Amino acid sequence: VLSLGAGAGTGLELEPVYTAELRARYLDSAGLVVAPEWNPQGDAALSLLAEIRPLFLARFATNRFTGLRWLDLTIDSIGFELGTWLGPLKSGFGAALALGGGVDLPLGLAEGSARGLWLRLGVRYVYASHTWIDSPDRGRNQALLYALLFYRVGMDSGLAGWEPKRYVIP
Repeated sequence: VLSLGAGAGTGLELEPVYTAELRARYLDSAGLVVAPEWNPQGDAALSLLAEIRPLFLARFATNRFTGLRWLDLTIDSIGFELGTWLGPLKSGFGAALALGGGVDLPLGLAEGSARGLWLRLGVRYVYASHTWIDSPDRGRNQALLYALLFYRVGMDSGLAGWEPKRYVIP
């Protein structure tokens, strides 16, 4: 599943932050996130994260579905992120720990699929002690609450259908 979106949020200081995201997941359960962000002063940063959405596989394995497509997709979208925050890119560049989570709400889906327009509500926390090597200037602790509109598509990677060549009796 690939999704690309843009949105805005705010930190605890109520300063606006603009963000974008590119997400790539396998079986809609685990994948990678690249998320640049900008504030009005022109400071930019980049988050590189691993994402896991544990509810889909658990619900799939136990056949626990509600039968309401939008509710099942929303529950399955609850996920957690862990990775690195790099920034600020303009000055005092450093690395910090980034933790996050969120939920996706389907807005307009194609008939019979999960492809379409979605709204993501998320939170990301960045932590860097001022004593860490390569920490941003004076350390960095910040929270970002954000909303993001994105478009999601499914892709056939060929991995699910791959199998090794079978032995054939001559």
